[in-house]
Amino acid sequence: MSVASWPPHRTSKKVKAQAAIRSLSDAIDLFYDKYESLPGSSEKNEGSECKSGNKLMEILCGLEQASHSNPYQISFFEFKRAREISDDYYDGLHRTPVTVSLYGPWKNKDIEDRYYRIILDHDGNKTIREPAELGGNLIPNVRYLIYHKGKDGKIGGDYNEDNVYSWK
Repeated sequence: MSVASWPPHRTSKKVKAQAAIRSLSDAIDLFYDKYESLPGSSEKNEGSECKSGNKLMEILCGLEQASHSNPYQISFFEFKRAREISDDYYDGLHRTPVTVSLYGPWKNKDIEDRYYRIILDHDGNKTIREPAELGGNLIPNVRYLIYHKGKDGKIGGDYNEDNVYSWK
């Protein structure tokens, strides 16, 4: 074994979260290309934030109960299987025939902090306001913003070091 390959390479959790955000971005773009609308656009208010453990994931993964938004039940999103310890999931996609959730790579104590956050541009003006904790700036030329709060489960100020954003 060469010195350059030691110690064995481990993918950082931040890199894993970036890969998940890219895959989620691709899925939303593919959905938009197919249906000429954003997933769940008839169900959400402009600027409302959703998590990667809800109806949006059901739509993107083509679950039957989301056929009103994804009538062809196309699975636009595929990702590695979530890790599990005693029915406690993190670091990937947990999918059953009736539920689906995407979890970040950190095993946050609060399960709500394991999810990615998604804000969709439902009014089609390609401008979204980022969360107030991050400054509340208008982000132009986007259909969505996706982020994860990282290991500490917090955003803004001194808490941004471990966070991952689709627009930064």
